[in-house]
Order: sequence, then structure tokens, then C-alpha cells
Amino acid sequence: MNKGTHNNIRTIPVPEPLQGLIRLALDSGADEACLVPAHNLVIQDDLVQFCGPNKPCPSYGLSPGCPPHAMSPAAFRLLISRCNWVLLFKLNAAMEILLGPQRQNIARQVHHICAVVENTASKTLGLSAHGFAAGSCKELFCSNASTCTVLTHGLPCPHMQIARPSLSAVGVDFQALAALAGWPYALNGVFDPESGQMQGLMAGFVLMENSTSGS
Repeated sequence: MNKGTHNNIRTIPVPEPLQGLIRLALDSGADEACLVPAHNLVIQDDLVQFCGPNKPCPSYGLSPGCPPHAMSPAAFRLLISRCNWVLLFKLNAAMEILLGPQRQNIARQVHHICAVVENTASKTLGLSAHGFAAGSCKELFCSNASTCTVLTHGLPCPHMQIARPSLSAVGVDFQALAALAGWPYALNGVFDPESGQMQGLMAGFVLMENSTSGS
């Protein structure tokens, strides 16, 4: 069930209550999921620059989960320091899909899985959980709205039950994230001999703060 976990961390015992979150992620549609110690996440401050105003990211400044409104890498490191476990999960897809409009459907599913796991960790296990997912919530859930209601009017997000902050926005090294989980990854995809296609992935994760019930 813990398929995809890197050999270096496979031997670390995972608390039984958290094992159920792996099953939940898989049952919710993830292709692979695993739990790893939170301190293994790699954060690179300069990666946030790729979301900056001078880079070709159309989502910059459009939502609370994207720069410059998102949590800074420094603040994210502080969050990680309070956490002991992170559940990583991914969805596999052909690169031609990830480079086309269908990518948004996959990204929405990533946000959905992330929200389900986060809510279960919080409500069922009593943990303080924090989900992050691939893709901009403005692009995925409010593309028809001229502005973000949270940023413009200070109102609650109409999609708060499912939309999660961008994992790229906080400086997560995606290549290191994939290596941590033992997932084959390359920017332009990895050849899959079974399908004869270049395969890519989209991912999300849920951080869980230290707790007597989950440590």
C-alpha cells in the first residue's frame, strides 16, 4: 500500500492511524501515495521566482495561493518544522494531456484528493493538517470570474472546501519531491514502454503537525 516510498525512508515506521490516509488517497483516485517525514521536503527559495511577475506564469497575483500572496518559503519552512509527517500523492497522465486543456481536469482532481485527505486528518484524526496541490485555484475553479473574491472583497473563498494553495508557490523542489517518493520524473516526461507514450505526473501533499496521536 505504501508503494512509491523511497528505499531510504521505507524502513521508518508509520503510525497506523496515518496508514489509513494512504488508503484514502488511493481510494480517492491517486495512482500512488506514501507517507514520509516532513523534514525531508526540499524547499528552494529561488524556485518561487518562476512564479514571479517577469516569468510566463499567467496565475501570478490572481489568488491567495499564488505569489505574491502565498506563504513565503521562509514561512513554509517554519510550518514544516512543526510537522512530523507529510502524505505525498500523484496522478499519472500522458504528457500530451498535461500540456493540453485536459490538464485542468487532472489538477482539479489533485485538489480534490488533497482536500479529502486534509479534512480526514483534521476531523477524524484530530491533526492540524495543511494541504498543497499543483495548479492555481483561480485558473481551476474561478476562471470565469474577473477577480478573486478573497483578494478583491475580503470574502470567504467560494471553493474553500476543495481549492488548496499551490505547492510551487512555496518553493517546493518538485524533482526532489518525486525522488523522495521514488517516482520517475523528468520535466519533459518519462517514456512508458507499456503505453508507448511519454508520461508525466501531477502531485499534491498534506502536511500534518506534531501530535501525540500521530507522532
